[in-house]
This record gives sequence, C-alpha cells and structure tokens, in this order.
Amino acid sequence: MLAELEQIATSPEFLWNGVACTPQGDLFASFPAWLGPSPGVMQVHRNGHLQPFPGNAWNDWAPGKDPATCFVDVNSICLDGKGSLWVVDAAAPYLGSAIEGGVKLVELDLATRATKRVVVFDRKDAHSDTRLAHMRFHGDHAFLVESKEASIFVIDLRTNRYKRVLVGHPLLRCDPADIPVIEGRAMQLHGQPMYFHSDLIELGSRPDEILFMCLFGRKIFSVGAETLKDFSLSDFDIARQVTVAYELDKPFVSGIARDRQGNLLLADGETGNLYRMYVDGQQEHVAIGSQITWPIGPTVGTDGSIYLVDCQVNRIPVFTGGDDRVHRPWKMYKVESPGWAVA
Repeated sequence: MLAELEQIATSPEFLWNGVACTPQGDLFASFPAWLGPSPGVMQVHRNGHLQPFPGNAWNDWAPGKDPATCFVDVNSICLDGKGSLWVVDAAAPYLGSAIEGGVKLVELDLATRATKRVVVFDRKDAHSDTRLAHMRFHGDHAFLVESKEASIFVIDLRTNRYKRVLVGHPLLRCDPADIPVIEGRAMQLHGQPMYFHSDLIELGSRPDEILFMCLFGRKIFSVGAETLKDFSLSDFDIARQVTVAYELDKPFVSGIARDRQGNLLLADGETGNLYRMYVDGQQEHVAIGSQITWPIGPTVGTDGSIYLVDCQVNRIPVFTGGDDRVHRPWKMYKVESPGWAVA
C-alpha cells in the first residue's frame, strides 16, 4: 500500500529546493535565489514557522553586497552528523552565471548558530561557468558535485585543501537524449535544452562507495571514496575506477536520499512520485506525489519519515520563457514510511 503525503509547512514568499532533518527532528530548508534574493537557509519549526538561520548577515544578501559574506544562492544544505549544517552556495542568482568570489561552503554550528568555517574556492575552480550542487561526507572528507562544467570537488576537512577532479569528463555529463517532460513541456533553461551535469551525490551501500549522477540521468555511477581522496591520482586513473552501479528505466531522478541499509530513495521529477531502490536494483513505489511538482533534496528522518519539498522549478521564468507560473505557497511534505532509518 502506498504511503500518503502529509503537508507540514508552506513557504508563501520564497522558493525552497531541499530539506535536512537533524537526529533531534529539527528541520532546515534551503532557499535558492532563482527568483531573486532570499534568506538562503531557514529553520522550519514544528508549527510551520520559518526562521532565517543562523539569523544574521548571512541571510541578508542583496545585489551590491559582498558575496563572500552572505548566502547568495543556496543550492543545497547538508548535515555532517557532527553537529554542523553545511551550506552550499552556488552564488548564481536566477540560475545564471556565478558571482566569482561568492562560490563557497559555509559550516554552521547547529547549537550555537556560530560560523565554524567558510571555504571559498579559488576562482580558477569556482568561476562564472561553474555551479555547485550537492555534497556528502565520508570520514574526514567531503565530496561536492558541480553541475555546469561537470566536476567533483574533493575536500580534505582536516586542512580545507581540495582538489577538483574529472572536469568535463563524459562520465559526469548528461546524455543529450535525457530531457525531461514536465507538465507537458520539454524542459529548457534560458531557451536552451536543460542539462544539469553531475548534480546528485549519495553514499552507497558499501562503506567505501560514493554514488553520483546527472539530474534526470539514467545512470547512477559508483566510485570508491578512497580513490577520490587520493590526490596523487590523475583523472585518467580515477575514471578507470568508475563503474555504473544502476541503470534506470524510470524515474527521471530529481533527488536522492539513502537509508542505513544502503537502499536509495528516488524522487521522480516528472511525476513527483517516490521510489525506493534496493541494493540489488529492484524498485518499489513508495508514494504518489501528484501534488508535488519537481521534488528536490529529499531527506530521511531518524523516525523513518521522508521529508521533501514542492519546488516547482519548471514554473519559474527562466524555464517558462518569462512567465511566473508558480502556484504559491510552496509546500513541504512528510511521508510516513516505517522501517526507514537515517544513514
């Protein structure tokens, strides 16, 4: 029997594109600047109230302000399991070119709201033609996919030293045939076919496995975490270690999450439906998401519940050719799914 989606919060003013749930059950959401300046990150209280987080100058960007000191365009948020919320700032308002000097990671202490770390990437690696997407942690390293040029950032969190690998490699780039049709329209961005290369990343079922894929891609790739961590390896050496973990008939994946058993939760960008994919590749339909348009960034809570947001990206002007077709407010849903556990 399919689970039902329970609406738990709304965002009347700002588009959100992801949610993170702490072990204590606290919810946070990311707010990109795809329609203009936004707070970037807000805590979603149990009564549905939205509160900017951390609640200071980080949440107060406007054109002309120093992009290194504000959340310009938060593409995703991620918990590290060690008491910090990490903010991935693509710094590319309106899904355009990134503002150089503003492309960064910000680590925030959940308990004190203090800024623990800011990683600003060198402009040769994070420039106007790059777009930071999503990240995951493995031991003392973080892996961050970049979806415009197609690349992976490998960050040693002990030193903040990083390496950008597989830049523009075919393994990380979309198949030209993979163009989703949402609400009857083949998706275009700024009038061109929509391609978000290496956009999604998740931990695999094996302790050393990292999974990555293109937005709406058909293949989920696998590579060893230790392979990526070895800064002495060339792109050629790394690419030789990449394999296809899964090849999908459906869905057009717009978001992924993982449970403790290594199964994947797949959000279908075309239908809003949710699927569970077991380690052996078998899929199970979890929930019908007909009320969700383009879900991104699902997360799994410690109680087994799945949280996701109605993003409606296909309805914003850069995708429609100029019209704002969003049905406000944006909504957040919870799916009760006993048996799931946070990774």
